[in-house]
Amino acid sequence: MASDVEEREARLREKREKRKRRREADVGNAPEAEREEEYVTNGGRPWTVSIAVAGSIIENAQKFDLKTALAGQIARAVTIFNVDEVVVYDDLYDASTGHSKASTFLARVLQYLEMPQYLRRALVPVHPDLKLCGTLPPLDAPHHPRAHEWKEYREGVVLPPRNQPGMI
Repeated sequence: MASDVEEREARLREKREKRKRRREADVGNAPEAEREEEYVTNGGRPWTVSIAVAGSIIENAQKFDLKTALAGQIARAVTIFNVDEVVVYDDLYDASTGHSKASTFLARVLQYLEMPQYLRRALVPVHPDLKLCGTLPPLDAPHHPRAHEWKEYREGVVLPPRNQPGMI
């Protein structure tokens, strides 16, 4: 009886080792999903994905709410395709400020949406450009943990205590 169990365990060990060797040999031929899983378990991809977005794309929207929605759609697409870096460049130069209002607006909204929701109030000051960002859906990015999810670490901020009268 004990020998049967030992034989079964030895066969299982052999199968696991065989699968592991096959996986290591086929990493270059593996489908994209398997390679992504391999990168996650081994500490990340060896490359970064960056895109450049012209700030003038915001100028095409007629209303402020449409501009905000467009920036939200860009953020959603960037999140879905696992883009690591977004570069907003000025193609409409304003000589008085040195940059265009559209590119500043787009960069500000993208930075706001990239931040986890529970940190926004503490880290982002109130600004007119962010007036309608509350209407945008959350990005549900991998680095935005939900309240019920457990992660090894969670980003946070330490604030000085509030000195209000009557508080101890």
